[in-house]
Amino acid sequence: MDLDGLLLFLLDEIEGEERVSIATKCFTKYQSPKPWNTKHVGFKNRGEFTQTPSASTLIATSEQNPNACIFCSGIHESGDCYKARKMSSEERQKVFRTVAVAFYA
Repeated sequence: MDLDGLLLFLLDEIEGEERVSIATKCFTKYQSPKPWNTKHVGFKNRGEFTQTPSASTLIATSEQNPNACIFCSGIHESGDCYKARKMSSEERQKVFRTVAVAFYA
């Protein structure tokens, strides 16, 4: 009886971890890399693991980013926009039409 209970517990734990993993992947499209390395490489190679762009890089690339959000002009894809999720479908269609007209003009 204890073995059955243990197996049920482990099954619940595995399913819970899978749910967390799926939810994390859905809400964080771009996951940050681990800030450490499995083997010691010293301080010189630390830059490999810091992929966060500087403010000047963000400003310089935001105008050239073809995937810039059409709803808030943020540096993310429109499908990932938090502001767009709060909009009604009519509001999203209005923004899309405005962008489409500007694109074809």
